[in-house]
Amino acid sequence: MINWQKIPNTNFFVIEFVPKEYFLKRPDRASRYLSWELIMVAQNIRDYFSKSVIINNAAWGGDRNYSGLRLPGDPYYSQFSDHSFGQAFDFIIEGMDPLEIRQELALNYQDLGITMLEDGISSWNHVGIPYFHCFHGKLAIVDKTSNIITAYNRQELFNWKAKAA
Repeated sequence: MINWQKIPNTNFFVIEFVPKEYFLKRPDRASRYLSWELIMVAQNIRDYFSKSVIINNAAWGGDRNYSGLRLPGDPYYSQFSDHSFGQAFDFIIEGMDPLEIRQELALNYQDLGITMLEDGISSWNHVGIPYFHCFHGKLAIVDKTSNIITAYNRQELFNWKAKAA
């Protein structure tokens, strides 16, 4: 029986953040590259929506396997991706529209601990906690179609939400 390594003080297991093959190959090292801050963001999102946040579910027969940490050799690996540094994850919440989730995340980014969102994605959400400290408490939103990063403060996000609607 595999010890899925529940992450203390959360509702998550390590395998939800790393590819299944990597976890099964080295379960003792699988959590080394995970950021506690990022795990807490995932837990905050789960608590906020009171629903299951699905990052990787391949260990349970699902089709999501590279939505958390990505390593060289993974099909979606990119040398400069926040995923490669353990600073981002993609997720879905079954039964909820990704755009509605993204808007809620944006309006509550400070409470949730998020510093970055990707916009322009239709079937999942991407959140991160990368090195956007230069934005001084603003939320960086990356437009996936243009790759332009815009920083918004809380008030400006209400205008962003209205534009997206």
